[in-house]
Amino acid sequence: MNVMFKNKSALLLTIVFILSFLIRFIGLGFSHFYGDETKIFYLDKTVPAFTFFMDQRKGPIQFIVVWIIEKFINGHDELITRIPFALAGFLSVIAFYYLAKKLFNNNTIIALLSTILFSFNGFNIAFSRTIQYQSFLTFFGLLAVYLFMNKKYLLSAMFLGLSVLSHYDGLFFLIPLLYLVLNDKSIKIKEVLIKFLLPLILLVSLFYVPYFATGYFKDNTFNYVLKRFNGDTTFSRNYSFFTFNFYNPYYVFFIFFVLPILLLAMNFPISKLLGKEEKSINIIRMLNLWFLIPFVLFQFFMSNPGTHIHNYFIPFYLLIGFTIYGIYHYIKNTYLKTFYSIFITLSFVFLIGTLFYIFIPQFNSGYPWNVAKYSAIHSKYQLFIYGFPYYRNWEEIRIYFKTLDSRVEGVFTNDGDTIAQYYLRDFNYTRPGSNFYPQYYIDIKNNQEFVDYKGYGSITKEEFYSNYTEVKRFDNAVVYKRIDRKTPLVMNQ
Repeated sequence: MNVMFKNKSALLLTIVFILSFLIRFIGLGFSHFYGDETKIFYLDKTVPAFTFFMDQRKGPIQFIVVWIIEKFINGHDELITRIPFALAGFLSVIAFYYLAKKLFNNNTIIALLSTILFSFNGFNIAFSRTIQYQSFLTFFGLLAVYLFMNKKYLLSAMFLGLSVLSHYDGLFFLIPLLYLVLNDKSIKIKEVLIKFLLPLILLVSLFYVPYFATGYFKDNTFNYVLKRFNGDTTFSRNYSFFTFNFYNPYYVFFIFFVLPILLLAMNFPISKLLGKEEKSINIIRMLNLWFLIPFVLFQFFMSNPGTHIHNYFIPFYLLIGFTIYGIYHYIKNTYLKTFYSIFITLSFVFLIGTLFYIFIPQFNSGYPWNVAKYSAIHSKYQLFIYGFPYYRNWEEIRIYFKTLDSRVEGVFTNDGDTIAQYYLRDFNYTRPGSNFYPQYYIDIKNNQEFVDYKGYGSITKEEFYSNYTEVKRFDNAVVYKRIDRKTPLVMNQ
């Protein structure tokens, strides 16, 4: 592998960066806004801006970014609004590479291998293609660790503060920093306290002090977090294996997960790979700690970790990159080395090709909506879905309703409520109820709920549709209108 990469690392790195950019930006504006994206928009201007920014479960960064874009374009555009998040996702790839080089004694091969795993992971691609805090959280956090290792404490504090202001998960980036402070003799604790810790506390306090003091945390976040830990009827159970495989299908990533176990079994001396034995062992221990703390927290103490598991994969990519490199050096037979190199290269090619296939609209054939097994999994376990190509004619449906001569009395859909409420916000969105059917029903093909009929009380699908007639058909949706009857509609109870 050394032969393959050493003399071509600059070219390979350029290719990785180009592919990383393309997979985050091609067709970025194709998809409709996901439900969680629309929750970031400051739509109700009767609410003061300060109240809106404070009345959230997450830090203010994503809300401020979207609000600034809204001011410039006077609205929300699927492409333009997502660009800063895609850019942050791409920059995080660059930051990750240089952090990996710093960690592994300037070893470009390990850094490149780790960066491929980081960049071409379904989580990081999906977050880059969605208006979500994770791209900023990760970019700022990685930059903070890199700057701290270079003893740029004030800048590190600023970026770590921005990471925490993106989400509480930014605190996980404190783990490697704390380890370095306790184990690196060249770090002066007093200097860290003055130039890093104090500025960090001051920056984070600008938002979180009023957030906690005025009760926003208690009203909006505390019970929500508690439910995610303890489990609650509002949350279906979530399993990380399904979540990870959902974003990284075909199990190709699990090939790489086995490798650290192999290297551990080989009992390979780290100093032979990186030199400076004590420092190298400290780095590996730091990465293990950085991985284990969020892993144990999310997998053993939280009932519903969702996509927050991406936090413990960040150091894991570094460990796997190191492992791939270590196994290559452990193999003595020339033919086995060649076979191993080809196997790893083909695995990377397959991994990257698979992710281009499922995330780029021009290549995607409907994944994950057209995969039958996910309908059953989604009904049993909770899947948090972001970033996949998703166009269902919502803008055209909105225009259709606006062109109707008569007043639209109520609409409903089998898709997610939040996405429908955003695109049809000019109309009364209402669920069916006792003695009541909404005037219009919108049937979305391959919707985010993974169902063709949600089920309303004890009423059957056939009985429900018998009260509607088709009035408009789109590529991915059919609009039905309620059949007017002389006698009241009564739903079975």
